[in-house]
Amino acid sequence: MFSQDLITVFLMGLVGSVHCVGMCGGIASLLGGQIQPGNSQPRHILGFSLLYNTGRISSYILAGILIAVLGQLTAVAGQQAGLPDISRLVISSLTLFFGFYLIGWTFFLLPLEKVGSFLWRRIEPIARKLLPVRSWPQAFMLGSLWGWLPCGLVYVALSWAAASTDPVQGGLLMAAFGLGTLPAMLGMSLTGNRLGQLLARPGLRTGIGVLVIFYGSWMLWFMVAEKLGTGSHLNHL
Repeated sequence: MFSQDLITVFLMGLVGSVHCVGMCGGIASLLGGQIQPGNSQPRHILGFSLLYNTGRISSYILAGILIAVLGQLTAVAGQQAGLPDISRLVISSLTLFFGFYLIGWTFFLLPLEKVGSFLWRRIEPIARKLLPVRSWPQAFMLGSLWGWLPCGLVYVALSWAAASTDPVQGGLLMAAFGLGTLPAMLGMSLTGNRLGQLLARPGLRTGIGVLVIFYGSWMLWFMVAEKLGTGSHLNHL
């Protein structure tokens, strides 16, 4: 089951990269266009971008570990209080809401992003001081800070980490998610606005949103079917 979750969050990052371009693509482009003069060759840009994304994914892993610990504490408290486990309901609902978010119905995840903005307002001034990027450590530090940018897609992935209720699994899940977003982010660093313009096309964003809605709906339906006692039959389909 855990291996399936890893694949799922990886694919979520991969197909949701169109959203990442809007949220983090500007920084990726900056790494390609505002690095230290003399380091503007493609191999240098790729190196800076890899370090930036390593820092970004590292921040996801840290967040996954922390949220899994919180999920573990919450699950234990819920069991002691006799409350039902609703983690899968939360995961499927947030996945569905993210699909709505992609097609333009932003009111579902905007409240979550507003909560994250409280932390981001304190991190952003520090991150901006690292631009333009002049060194390898600077690129890594920028990525590790920018990974805390409020993002609905990241919060959906974090819901999987929280549901795992295991810090190691939570970190691995966020690592898989981050790796899924990596191709688009590297592409933005190397091609600048050209890839961003391609991924920002409304038709592509809507199409991916519909796929995510379908997947979220399927998870909800499967969960209900399991509760009704037909899950064993579905597993053989």
